[in-house]
Amino acid sequence: MTENSITPALKSVRRALLDADVNLDVATTLIDGVKRRSLGQEVIKGVTAEQQFIKAMYDEVRFSLIYMLISLLFYCISCT
Repeated sequence: MTENSITPALKSVRRALLDADVNLDVATTLIDGVKRRSLGQEVIKGVTAEQQFIKAMYDEVRFSLIYMLISLLFYCISCT
């Protein structure tokens, strides 16, 4: 996948996140992560580029949520 092929999708996702009142820093971090995961990847045989992009988006959201939960857990542990 190339930057030109994913830029329109990234702009749409960013707009949707901001329309949903997601914090700008959170949206930027998510978009940067998806971009990092997607750029230079070969499209896997049997799936479309769109499906592979959605998988990269899913993986980045999952990673971000896990990271936030672990950070919250360590914060709660340190407060006790």
